[in-house]
Amino acid sequence: GMFATLYHAVLTFPIIEVSLLSMKLSTRMQEVRVRSTMLLEGSQAEELEEVVAVSILGVLERATYWTPKEWEAVLEGVNSLSGENGTDTGQRIVERSGILVSLEEEWDKVQAACK
Repeated sequence: GMFATLYHAVLTFPIIEVSLLSMKLSTRMQEVRVRSTMLLEGSQAEELEEVVAVSILGVLERATYWTPKEWEAVLEGVNSLSGENGTDTGQRIVERSGILVSLEEEWDKVQAACK
């Protein structure tokens, strides 16, 4: 399905634009799903959360420079999984995938470059 295609695209095409596009699309879908209690069949909800996570990691790994828009998109993605409107599954995925550790490492690199 569509979630598997996005997941595959992020892993197959290691360029920042693909990861950003997938992250933005899957994040919006996750936000709509949670807000409207959009029903996804079977394991589709978890598949969507996995796509958000792998897309976030793709952006964190592939970004060579950061603008406020990239930071905002990454933070929105993390928030959609584990923030105020996140889910228990999303929180577990964030913890298991090491997103917060990667995010902190990228932030440290940006701060070091600014000194």
